[in-house]
Amino acid sequence: MSKTSWIVIGIILVTIFLAINWGIKTGNNMVAMEEGVSSSWSQVENVYQRRADLIPNLVSTVKGYAAHESETLTAVVEARAKATSVTVDPSGKFAYAANGTSANISVYTIDQTTGALTAGTAAAA
Repeated sequence: MSKTSWIVIGIILVTIFLAINWGIKTGNNMVAMEEGVSSSWSQVENVYQRRADLIPNLVSTVKGYAAHESETLTAVVEARAKATSVTVDPSGKFAYAANGTSANISVYTIDQTTGALTAGTAAAA
């Protein structure tokens, strides 16, 4: 064989060697990238699982706060009703207890013809 044929064979072998090395390196890079994607997805799943674990705690907190708000609203409504209790008499008189005590009851009379309001005090019970 001549010297040029050995050079051509050498170039072909080097080219094949380089192509094989490039293929192996590319395959290894793809495996590394696939592992990176898998790791990232596992972190996402971890965050989703943590959120899912926290939802029951959030629901119980909201239920407790809603019960507290319901009790507070009921107490406020009852206190407001007690503080502004008005009794209506069919004769056109109504009484207003300023502090919920019978000593502070004012009686107002509405004149049916003019609609005028006149104030007076009721006898203490």
